Amino acid sequence: MIKRYEILIVHQPAILAKNNVFEITNMKVLAENKKLIVFDNDQFKIIAKQKSWIYSQINKPTIVIYTNDSCYGNSVKYILYTDKNKRNSTIKKEIEKKLNDKYGWLIKELDLNFITNK
Repeated sequence: MIKRYEILIVHQPAILAKNNVFEITNMKVLAENKKLIVFDNDQFKIIAKQKSWIYSQINKPTIVIYTNDSCYGNSVKYILYTDKNKRNSTIKKEIEKKLNDKYGWLIKELDLNFITNK
């Protein structure tokens, strides 16, 4: 079973990003081959088993940082498709590292504690 971890950390709310979100969803596999997995959901989401320039990769998180975005405001979005259980503390460290690499000062203002409290 593949799990989808979705975390949205909101610093400054906007149209789509109003509250912090922490969701874990069990994904049902519709089809798969050596390179790709297709999920049975509304969008028939496709992820790659190996490095890909087009698709998200299994067991590799996608972390997007929004700054002054009209829809997401100032926020961080974390999405991971994995066949393993992921510790909340590990997720928090991955997000902190990404923020420190890009905006060292921003990490002090974002409250990431809700991740480890789930």
